[in-house]
Amino acid sequence: LTHLNDACFATYVVEMRGRDRRNARVSPTANGMHEYTDVDAAHVVRFVRARHRRVGWLGHSMGGLIGALLPARARDDVSAVATIGAPLFAGPASLRRIVAPDVAVRFTRALHKRGFFFEGKRGSSALYAVRRVLDVAARPIPLRIWAPGSLEHDALAYTLKRSFADDSWAVFADLLELAATDGARAGFLDADRRLY
Repeated sequence: LTHLNDACFATYVVEMRGRDRRNARVSPTANGMHEYTDVDAAHVVRFVRARHRRVGWLGHSMGGLIGALLPARARDDVSAVATIGAPLFAGPASLRRIVAPDVAVRFTRALHKRGFFFEGKRGSSALYAVRRVLDVAARPIPLRIWAPGSLEHDALAYTLKRSFADDSWAVFADLLELAATDGARAGFLDADRRLY
């Protein structure tokens, strides 16, 4: 962001709902990716567009995915979308052999409906704890979130410690559905039509 500011671009850092760092359990989480894209991000685009001639969206991880899945009315106001490490991946066949995608999606949606909180930070800690096992290409792991050996030890440790934020099971279900449908659907979002 410093480089963008130095180049005289106005930059806004958006903290999405449910990401209140001081009190994530109280801050409301989204009921699915559609609330991030069609409500929150669309509002941000309108806000910025009212103040500037051109709008660009730069997002890392979930922020990148949100920018890529903006609805058409918001996308018309955005000149460019750039993503860094956005989870836009197709679900591998090996994942489908282990668990039926529709079962995993239904299970995680049920957790959300029952009011369970997605503790992503604990998930990050678990990934960090087994990073040496997961970072070997020869081990058959059904769903990898990085290419084994692609990150130096310190970079992998840093990334895994912060790989997931506390969020909602509904959003996690949408991400599972995105993987299971080869990027076609994420809950209420028709990702195929939005990704162009």
